[in-house]
Amino acid sequence: MATSPEYAQFVENQFRGLDGFSMRRMFGEYALYLQGRVLGFLADEQILLQNTPTACKLLPDAEMRELFPGSKLFILFADEGNAHLLKSVSQAMWEELPLPKPRKSKKKVTSEGVRTVPERESGHAGRTDGPRKGDLQSSDPEISGFLDFHRKGR
Repeated sequence: MATSPEYAQFVENQFRGLDGFSMRRMFGEYALYLQGRVLGFLADEQILLQNTPTACKLLPDAEMRELFPGSKLFILFADEGNAHLLKSVSQAMWEELPLPKPRKSKKKVTSEGVRTVPERESGHAGRTDGPRKGDLQSSDPEISGFLDFHRKGR
């Protein structure tokens, strides 16, 4: 059962006043973020917090749940009406939350494959030297001349 927008709004209101809190809808559920780090999830109308030592210490009687079958265990925050406790636990566990993974840089995809294209001093991308491994080549002189013409940028 997906989390309803009404419940998500209720939880968002519980975090009101906590700097850096945000939510993002994902696959019918919601990811909870605190200053760019994943704090936990809303799943099936429940608040699931990351399993950190501080959170376990502050919520010793909390039940552990899987986000989906086979996932790691998360802490079920059952006292959803207690906004003060929810915000306090979230702030206390923030330093233990994993950092977001760096995004991969985009590379230019060409017909020869994926490669990074350096820029010349004039600011134009590409190269002016002869053919390299992976370049199109032909034994037909007319096609070879055409390829050379375009390779040199004339």
